[in-house]
Amino acid sequence: MKFTCILVSCVLGLGITTATAHAAQIIPVTNNSTITTISFSLTAPADGDLYVPIMADHTVGYFDRVDIVGYGVTAKSDLIIATSTALLISPATVSGVRYLVPAGQIETFTLVAITTTKDTTPADMAVTMTKIPYWVGDRRTTMHEFQLRELPVATLSQFDTIEL
Repeated sequence: MKFTCILVSCVLGLGITTATAHAAQIIPVTNNSTITTISFSLTAPADGDLYVPIMADHTVGYFDRVDIVGYGVTAKSDLIIATSTALLISPATVSGVRYLVPAGQIETFTLVAITTTKDTTPADMAVTMTKIPYWVGDRRTTMHEFQLRELPVATLSQFDTIEL
């Protein structure tokens, strides 16, 4: 299932970065652990290389000034996260602690998160992207909140049950 949403962000006068949303899912592994994937593509502006962090953290919110990708794990019911570890994977070239997308090129990224909850994973659990910082040259910026809301939300709703 692939759908396309075009998101545009001005990069401090350096150019335009475009993101295209793809699929998202949460896969139950045990009754209290899941693997989440959220996939999207980024297009570097024509006038500069784009750099995207490899590391991700579930405690990072939009207003946090950090150099890692943020994602949120939520549920309407009580949710106590025991552990959640994630990173962004991509076929893009690695440059230090970031991926490199050459000027004018498109690259696909997938957030992969392994989450364990204290109790049984709630059926209404959802995972969303909360922050995607990036650099064009030496200038750092971040995708805007409205752009992040256009990316897919991973849910357990496609499964009838998470009992394993």
